[in-house]
Amino acid sequence: GAAVAAVVLIPCYATGRHSEKGFYASTIANLQKGRPRMWAPVAYAYFFTAVILRLLTKEARRYARLRTRFLAEGDDDDGPQARCSVVVERVPKALRSDDALTAYFRRLMGADAVHSAVVFVDCRDLEKILKERDAAAAALASAKPGATVWRWRWR
Repeated sequence: GAAVAAVVLIPCYATGRHSEKGFYASTIANLQKGRPRMWAPVAYAYFFTAVILRLLTKEARRYARLRTRFLAEGDDDDGPQARCSVVVERVPKALRSDDALTAYFRRLMGADAVHSAVVFVDCRDLEKILKERDAAAAALASAKPGATVWRWRWR
């Protein structure tokens, strides 16, 4: 792009007849309005845009080809599960076990299409209760015999 500009546009600008001085003598400012030389930058812009679009198209096709090959074959380090994993949210309660969800997807997609299914359940409430239990156990372990350390409270 820059080589074409240096070979074509700068001489075109430098020989313009608008009588600019210094740096501006080799820019588009040196061209007179309405003259045929004004078409040189337009032609260059179209040419450069076409070249860039062609390169982008070639690169997009190459990327698509390589991506398809990677998804089909993968790296030697990864198995098929790593390339084709899917996250599913809002799973119905009846399917919130690994076996139930795997069976459902195999019925839906075919037995060979499903590698496995793993269900992750939100356990924040349970973790909060476990922290309270651990705090109570720590307080009980450090308590003096006969002292009241912790009282059960109903929620």
